[in-house]
Amino acid sequence: MQIELGNKYLHIQGFVSPTTIEQIAGSSKQQPGTYWFFVEYAPVAYPKGTTFHIIIDDTSKKMIPGFYSMRLLDIVDQFGYHQPEISEGWKTICQFAIESLPPVMTVLPELKTWKHNPNGVKFVNFSDITVQDENTFTKKIYMLVLDDIISWAMHADPVNRKEFAHSFQNIINAHKDEMQEKASPDFVRKVEDTLHSI
Repeated sequence: MQIELGNKYLHIQGFVSPTTIEQIAGSSKQQPGTYWFFVEYAPVAYPKGTTFHIIIDDTSKKMIPGFYSMRLLDIVDQFGYHQPEISEGWKTICQFAIESLPPVMTVLPELKTWKHNPNGVKFVNFSDITVQDENTFTKKIYMLVLDDIISWAMHADPVNRKEFAHSFQNIINAHKDEMQEKASPDFVRKVEDTLHSI
């Protein structure tokens, strides 16, 4: 599925080197499941505690399959000061809580300072993407469930894959009659198989 981004995302350049982490955090040791990243200039402001659920691969320009939760824990500005938010137009060093890193993120470079990376990733929220797909039914299903997904994700913290699968199954069940009326049996099966594999 092709998606279109607006101007609401965070562009992740790479991991912060242990020496830099020590300078900003006092220790290079990190809690399990937390990671520091160099983040490019932010198009919009994001407060501490913001959670993103979508990862876009800059190389392929596509959404990484799966459901992720990236919660913003700490923010350090360009001058080394801890801040309550990522300010619009500022580049930052940010700490995120992430349950599991997808392969596309494990290969991000380790950096000592900000460096543009055309092969980085973007963190995005559900509400800030638009589906670009020739299959109009795919678009309709996306629009049917998007509001429900956003509502659920906003109130599910911490989020995990089983919770997502269960909630998404409930959403699909609520729209099952419309799916069966407008979609092919193969499409319905594909949706159900995908949910069972999560």
